[in-house]
Amino acid sequence: MRKIVSPASHIVTSYLDRIRAKWPKLHRSRAQLSQAEQLYNSGDLPGAMKELDLAIELSPSLATAHHLKGRALAELGQVDAALASLQTAINLDSEAALPYLDRGSLHAAMGNHIDAIGDLTEAIRLDPRLLRALKLRAETYFKLEEQGKAAEDCSAAILLNRQDDSSYELRARTYWRAGKFPEAIRDYGTVIGLRPQDYSAYSHRGLLLLELGRHEESRRDLDRAVRLAPDTAEVYRNRGALLSAIEEYLGAVEDLTRSIELDDTNAAAFNNRANAYALLGERQKALADYGEALKRDPADYVAYRNRGNVLVSLNRSDEAQLDFDEAARLGG
Repeated sequence: MRKIVSPASHIVTSYLDRIRAKWPKLHRSRAQLSQAEQLYNSGDLPGAMKELDLAIELSPSLATAHHLKGRALAELGQVDAALASLQTAINLDSEAALPYLDRGSLHAAMGNHIDAIGDLTEAIRLDPRLLRALKLRAETYFKLEEQGKAAEDCSAAILLNRQDDSSYELRARTYWRAGKFPEAIRDYGTVIGLRPQDYSAYSHRGLLLLELGRHEESRRDLDRAVRLAPDTAEVYRNRGALLSAIEEYLGAVEDLTRSIELDDTNAAAFNNRANAYALLGERQKALADYGEALKRDPADYVAYRNRGNVLVSLNRSDEAQLDFDEAARLGG
């Protein structure tokens, strides 16, 4: 007797046959993907791309292959193709957080901050413990000058990893920009505890202490920064600012001269040394330094105003007025 196959049974049997037919291709595509991951991790991006293309040809719906291809293309500088691959990965698996994270990273690197925030927010929604997404969104908010949101993301990242020094550092910068100096000082203290040899943390905390008038503590931090990084222009520039503030102008000139020797591109160093020279009565040297500052930053209205004041003291009122007018035009 001939076996009668019901329409439903026939559909199921046909479906299973199609699935079985795909198994070899799926197995091979995953093998290609595994090989691509090894090549990618070893830095062989062209080799990884070759394996990824084979994996996708065998299994076009393999979202992880499109995702890794997007990452490789981004590292190869092929931005549009990378975005397209990441979009395909998201279309195939919209519940995976990492493609959103990588596309958000790419948008952030391109300066597309709003798009970056959108992707990173989706990545965090899908995986709230994704530390890298929280930190990158905090950095992006910081660039957008949304200090409150940046600080919130830093705090969330710190809750996930209390040893993550970079989150404390970014939160310190965020607090500093928001005028929350005690909070910034506290976070730089934590950074120093985690990175005791970090001259930059000492230098920045020293400047914050200077802002609060805590000169002795500022001096200790800035001295420590100089000891840790004696060939770095920034530490001398910052200590020079302190020395000017406490009216040690000769010491300020010495530090600022050393800063300029190490990096003669910084306008602030010339401007600050000019101020110290002016207060020491060395007005010609002050004028020369204001000129150097303005060569490096022609939009520095403070330098124009300061130079104008020195010119007034030299009875060169016409020249002084030109500087005052230029300072006003620039916003000062």
